[in-house]
Amino acid sequence: MESVATVTALLVLVLNTLAGGLGAWRWWRVEPSDLFWVLARAGQAASVLLAVVAAVLYLAGARPENDLFWLYAVLPVAVSFFGEQFRILSAQTVLDARGIEDAHAVGKLPEAEQRSVVLQIVRREIGVMALAALVAALLAVRALTEVGGLPDDPPASASPGATLVVIGDSLAKGTKDMLPRALEGWDVRTDARDGRPLAEGMRVLSDSDIPPGAVLAFSLFTNDKPSRLPALEAAVRRTARLGCSVWATIVHTADYGAANARLEALDRELSRVVVVPWAATIAARPELMSPDRVHPTPEGYRVRAALYADAARSCA
Repeated sequence: MESVATVTALLVLVLNTLAGGLGAWRWWRVEPSDLFWVLARAGQAASVLLAVVAAVLYLAGARPENDLFWLYAVLPVAVSFFGEQFRILSAQTVLDARGIEDAHAVGKLPEAEQRSVVLQIVRREIGVMALAALVAALLAVRALTEVGGLPDDPPASASPGATLVVIGDSLAKGTKDMLPRALEGWDVRTDARDGRPLAEGMRVLSDSDIPPGAVLAFSLFTNDKPSRLPALEAAVRRTARLGCSVWATIVHTADYGAANARLEALDRELSRVVVVPWAATIAARPELMSPDRVHPTPEGYRVRAALYADAARSCA
């Protein structure tokens, strides 16, 4: 879905930029242009298409990280509408400025003056529509910056009463508000605390009232020594006995390679364990991490939430 919205917004940007640029040049040169009107109309059509795509995505339950996307997806249509209204007024504005009563009176003017009036009207129309096209292009740029968060595919339908229970550390806090949007229709419950170690997370699990059939997700072990592999394996096996559980490989300034290898081996061994490939994701996209190399950037948290959501769906 994000790719569809991105391509459509890019189409709006390109067509309206071309129309606005050509229109500004022709306005400056005081020259009519058939090509300008073709590009202007194509840009308007693309703007309508973007609004339709946004409506379809909204009705399908897709939600971007920032709701401003909806505003920027619809505003180009409004800009085009008002641009057309001002274009319609262009002729009368020029006639009023010249003291000419109406179009019939223009026909009584000398031929050279008639051409001058018509050219001035056309120039004003081009200027108005070129400005509208450039504004629509700027709005498309804003839509592109806010499109993040829309899923690449329509959100999977959750089974009735699907529940995700998340227990974790600061990384789980970062995805707390994103997971409910990524799992439309799910009951998502997050218990997270900065610096939470594995042992505390397991105590929270013991004290929690887990609904039957709930998917369990853990964001733990980042605050433990990487050598504590027996404790990690015991925790994963314990959660697998309770239900389908989601874990994630670790990204840290310390070497967690052995821990990640153990998690991946458990993923292959245990059918009720799904391991999110967080370390591999960051290796492919290091820009998703903040300077401390432990916590993600805002975009990184969005990607992490999407990975956990996909894992939860595979469990359900």
